[in-house]
Amino acid sequence: MKNGEIRVVTAESGNKRRRKIVYFIPLFLAAVSIGFLLNATAYESISTSEIRLVIAHLPQKLSKIRNWQTNTDAGFLKPLNEQSQFNNDTKEYSVEQLAKLLQLSKEPNLLNLNFTWLKNNDSICKLNSTSHPELKLMPVLIHTARSHFEERRVIRESWGSLSIYKNWTLRLVFLLGEADRGFNPQVNQKEFETQEEKLSREQKEYGDLVMGSFTDSYKNLTYKHLMGYKWVLNFCQNAEFVLKVDDDMFVDVMRFIDWRSSEIEVLEKQKKLNELSELYCHTFGGAKPIRESGSKWYAPEDQWPDEYYPDYCSGWAYGISVKLMELIYSVSNRIKFFWIDDVFVTGALIEVVKKVYNYQPEIRHLWGKITMDDNAYKHFCKVGDIKVQRPFEAVAVVSRGKPFEPNMKCMWNKTLHDSNLDLSN
Repeated sequence: MKNGEIRVVTAESGNKRRRKIVYFIPLFLAAVSIGFLLNATAYESISTSEIRLVIAHLPQKLSKIRNWQTNTDAGFLKPLNEQSQFNNDTKEYSVEQLAKLLQLSKEPNLLNLNFTWLKNNDSICKLNSTSHPELKLMPVLIHTARSHFEERRVIRESWGSLSIYKNWTLRLVFLLGEADRGFNPQVNQKEFETQEEKLSREQKEYGDLVMGSFTDSYKNLTYKHLMGYKWVLNFCQNAEFVLKVDDDMFVDVMRFIDWRSSEIEVLEKQKKLNELSELYCHTFGGAKPIRESGSKWYAPEDQWPDEYYPDYCSGWAYGISVKLMELIYSVSNRIKFFWIDDVFVTGALIEVVKKVYNYQPEIRHLWGKITMDDNAYKHFCKVGDIKVQRPFEAVAVVSRGKPFEPNMKCMWNKTLHDSNLDLSN
């Protein structure tokens, strides 16, 4: 096989051989799951619920395997037939040929990321190397909407107020787009100008807003997601690790730093830093596009033809290396745009990265670390007993509106109490 070529199995491989391979899959997946659990114990204890979650992923994987076995078409981002020691029917593809199979484009015309910065602060990630030469930088990219002034304020006053922990420094970066004033800008011109004035004052006071020249809307979250990647690659390449979160999430940033620091320490002793995880996330496997037109996440077949989504990360909160961000961003305008950003950025584009660069990122799964049940902390915050055990692991969704601020600050106070961290100075 020549340099620059990748070996994959052709779609013409016999169905009989594929059926034989499938028989080995359940045992293989079980072994991988057990290996994951044993490996994870090097960093922390594994709960029973996490073990159940690992096992629960097995039928999802098998369902996807059955789908690939019976479908010989390339499909939309459907993984090419896997390499196998049991199958000798192989064909050599150059990277260019493989790109064509994956519906990639050599021209960057599928996803226009050539927007301008309407608001920016290119000094957010600049560190004082004289006073704190040992600090590692972790920017926190927060997806927010233009009108979410309260959410941003509360984050700055709660978990986002932590600037230094151990040998890490955190920097908040709120990502947003420009206003959608419809076809007639005069309809809500006054409202637009008022909002712009408030945003300008907010930027002047905090300097943590990054705004791109695209319409800030739910269907444009993919642009916002990749704008964050572009911003890091342009203005924050000195980052050691990056968090991406939504602005309705409580995040125990100290827990993420503890995980990262512990992993670095263990792998340094083993001289295996090349195995350092590049992605910390709660993964979804075997998810299907929703075809009901009334759903918020409706994805018709012309937008996503495949029966399944690739495995992807929850966008509520995840950690990622700058290296992986760069690889994902490099292929982001080579594939058909899809508006559900979590699926597109952390699912589809990572599949493209694997194929084009022959690269397999190390992922640390955060199963059981994120709760979407706000009832898990409502009673705790209502009782207000700081000694009660915290009802969430690392990340919790917080309902917007009147309870947003008290619940966020309740959880932050509890987190500070448990960590014995004093931020009064």
